[in-house]
Amino acid sequence: MDSTSSNLLLSSPPFQRKDGAEAPVLYSSFLQKQANLPTEFIWPVGDLAHNQDELKEPLIDLDGVLKGDELATADAAELVRTACLSHGFFQVTNHGVDSGLIHAAHEEIDKIFKLPLDKKLSTRRNPGDVSGYSGAHAHRYSSKLPWKETFSFGYHGDDGSEPLVVDYFKSVLGENFEHTGWVYQRYCEAMKKVSLVIFELLAISLGVDRLHYRKFFRRWKLDNEVQQLSTLQ
Repeated sequence: MDSTSSNLLLSSPPFQRKDGAEAPVLYSSFLQKQANLPTEFIWPVGDLAHNQDELKEPLIDLDGVLKGDELATADAAELVRTACLSHGFFQVTNHGVDSGLIHAAHEEIDKIFKLPLDKKLSTRRNPGDVSGYSGAHAHRYSSKLPWKETFSFGYHGDDGSEPLVVDYFKSVLGENFEHTGWVYQRYCEAMKKVSLVIFELLAISLGVDRLHYRKFFRRWKLDNEVQQLSTLQ
């Protein structure tokens, strides 16, 4: 999940990479007094995108799919197939996710990324782990660092009986983040439902059984996927 944040700058307080070297992290005030960016965040010109043309990515309407309309489902699956061949991605609309929940999920992002740096670093992701804070993925790379910070967490939701997202937020961020945990618990549950619908459309577009990917990811515990919150500069 992305949240634009125009006041995020870059800094280089102590942050150890797995190789033991110090790496810079995103910070909101340190570099306001600095003349130059850390070199780790400067990308070669050849790696930058210069095309300003609109992508005009395909838009897939899920309304008929969710209502069980087979003709609408077939049309949506064909649009998915075309999108994957031409763009590699697409957007969905009328997906059934409550707009209030989406708004709440965006609002809660700020509560995490506006925490003091030492608090965020206390929850940082360890090498090999999937959950925790990462400043520009500085624990993984030494140069061409992304201009973002992330907070990742696991989601396990076979039946929704265990609020594992809530428990994780409370354990690493404190009791004050119980509400935030509940927002993302419900958000993950909603995203799972949408994902399974999209998996069906992908299966149909490939000419395999429409439940093929539902069964596959159920077998490999789709619910273990990681939800990642990001702020992009």
